[in-house]
Amino acid sequence: MWSLGCIFAEMIGGGKPLFPGSNPREQFKLIVNVTGRPAPHSLAKMEMPDSYARSLSALPAPPCIALNVLYPEASVGAIDLLSRLLTFNPDERITAEQALQSPYFAEYRKFGLAQTREPLDEREFASERNRFYYVKWRNIIPKRNKTSEKESVLLCLSLLF
Repeated sequence: MWSLGCIFAEMIGGGKPLFPGSNPREQFKLIVNVTGRPAPHSLAKMEMPDSYARSLSALPAPPCIALNVLYPEASVGAIDLLSRLLTFNPDERITAEQALQSPYFAEYRKFGLAQTREPLDEREFASERNRFYYVKWRNIIPKRNKTSEKESVLLCLSLLF
């Protein structure tokens, strides 16, 4: 779900990555600048040396950059969904099923879209191992615009079920 949040941010940000760090430390700093410093219980879940976690906890919390400031043209629903996708702690992050029920996708529910269903059998994805599969989908997924942005995220979420 975190990855989908990063992709969604890139879509509403005109193709610009939200966390373009060149190394893990820089990328973590960029993440913290947006999400805020992780709570101690969230840090405890991360795989990192205890000394790094202690030094991170001791640092002053940087001021956060609000998502609506980063994406002023995004709708309130888009910002809400994005913030829930980018929740630092995976146990507190929105699930695919919850994301599909987001108000952001309300207009699609009346058409029977954004609904949950039984997970697909893993064998359904056998064709994805073929490298030409990606070339095919690159041409099918809609180009960026206000309407296709929702449809693309909806497509990604619905593939998780």
